[in-house]
Amino acid sequence: MRQGKTKPRENVSNGGVDLAERRREKRRAHIRIWLYRSLWALGALGLAGLLSWAVLASPMLALDSEEIVVEGAQSVDTARVQTVVKSYAGTPLVRLPVGRIQDEIIALPPIASATINRNWPSGVTVIVEPRKPVLAVISGDQFELLGADGVTVSTAREVPEGIPKVRLDAMGAEESKGVGGSENQERRLRQAQEAYEVWSHLSEGLKDQLSVLVVSGSFVSLEMLDGSTVIWGDASDSELKAKVVEILRRDRPATIYNVEDPAHPTTR
Repeated sequence: MRQGKTKPRENVSNGGVDLAERRREKRRAHIRIWLYRSLWALGALGLAGLLSWAVLASPMLALDSEEIVVEGAQSVDTARVQTVVKSYAGTPLVRLPVGRIQDEIIALPPIASATINRNWPSGVTVIVEPRKPVLAVISGDQFELLGADGVTVSTAREVPEGIPKVRLDAMGAEESKGVGGSENQERRLRQAQEAYEVWSHLSEGLKDQLSVLVVSGSFVSLEMLDGSTVIWGDASDSELKAKVVEILRRDRPATIYNVEDPAHPTTR
C-alpha cells in the first residue's frame, strides 16, 4: 500500500528558546531590583551613620568655650559659672550632661538655681538665679550671710537692712570637737532653715522689734530690743505662734513670753 507523504513537524524550538530567554530576563530583572534596593539600603545606612557621627561625635556640633553665655549672675559669679561649663568644651551638644552641669553650678554658694539651653550648633546659654541672703549669722567679728536653704552666700561686717541677726550654735565650737565636720554642717543647715522658717512668719512689727534670733539645737528663741525674750520652741506652727506673740505683747506685757504650745501660752 502506498504510503502518503509525512507532514513535516513544526519547529517548537523557537517557542522553547523564547520561554527560556524570558525566564532568564526575569531573573536578571529580579537581580537588578535586588541590587538597586541593596544599594539604596547601604546608602541610607551610610547617610544615617554620617549624620549620627556629625551629631554625636563631630567637633562641628561640639560645645565651643567661646560660645558660653551666662545670664542673671554678677561678674564674679559669671566667671565661676563659665569655669564649670568650660570643663565640658568639646562635648557634642546632644551628649552634653545638662543635669550634671546644673548640679555643679548650683553647688556654687552664690547660685540658687540654673537652667541650661543649647544654642546650636556649638553654644549654650546658662540662666542662673542668685542665692539671696536672708539671714546674717554671727561669726566672730563678722556675719555670714545665708540663703533660705542655709547655704552661705557671702560674709559682711554689717548686717544688711531687712535681714535678721541670727545666732546658731551648730553644736558650738567646743561641743563639735571630735564630731565630723559634715555632721556639724548638716546641723547648721537645719538650724538656719528653722531660723528662716520662724523669721518668714513674723509680722513686720515683730521683725522691727527683734534684736537677735537664736537657735540652739532645734530650739528657737527671740531676743527683743526691749530686753524681753520669746520662747518659741521648734519651727512648727510658726504662723500661729507669731499671731499669739503679737496679742500677748499688746495685751499682757511681760519679760518672758512662752509660745512653745501656742494653744496654751504663758508669760512672766
